[in-house]
Amino acid sequence: AAPPSACHRSSSGSAGGARPADKAFIPLGSVLFVTFGLETTDQELYDLCLRHPGGGASVKVDDRELRAAMARRRVRADVIIDARPFPDPEAHNLTRHTGHNHEIVARLVKHRNFRRWLLGVKKKFRAAVVAATERSGCNSDDPWQTAAEERLMLGIAVYCRAGKHRSVAGSIILRHILQAEGWDCPEISHLSANRWSRSCCKGQCQDCRWPPPSHKDVLDSAYRLWGDGSPHR
Repeated sequence: AAPPSACHRSSSGSAGGARPADKAFIPLGSVLFVTFGLETTDQELYDLCLRHPGGGASVKVDDRELRAAMARRRVRADVIIDARPFPDPEAHNLTRHTGHNHEIVARLVKHRNFRRWLLGVKKKFRAAVVAATERSGCNSDDPWQTAAEERLMLGIAVYCRAGKHRSVAGSIILRHILQAEGWDCPEISHLSANRWSRSCCKGQCQDCRWPPPSHKDVLDSAYRLWGDGSPHR
């Protein structure tokens, strides 16, 4: 059956938020996050996974095909991020949760592949900001000043096999980082939410909705890894 068309707006407060409290704060622009699963969002992507021996866990999909799938869902995707490079066979006891769970987020941040993945995302995002400022017709040497002046809007789509664990956790981490850098990031849309199993808490259990104080420490550690906090870096 074709994946559902409705999307789920994350209501969990676990994504954190580092937006300054100053009411005069002017964000650099807006970043809209979505998550999706290769096997659970789009029929053409599902068929592609079905033809691959490893399914959505290992199939290689060109960004053009992924953007086409997002376009079919009327989703903006200036940056597409693969959140699959975090194999964690010891996390089987967390499968009843979604990536909102603080333990899943922490395990991803502490994963041996995280630093390389995060810096790759940073490179992609910086390139997307520069491209967006060029499309706006501004010739400023400072793309972040242009982003604030033009109120640029960018879309980031994060995916994994099922759109339930790694893509969700990855998007929460990235949203925290970009909010800390000065971007306005509305709540994350989870395109595969309607395909999350009945045994899954769907991010609504006590552990997912009320993370311990250490959760913010984990998110802040990812932000420090991203850079020194300067939006110009």
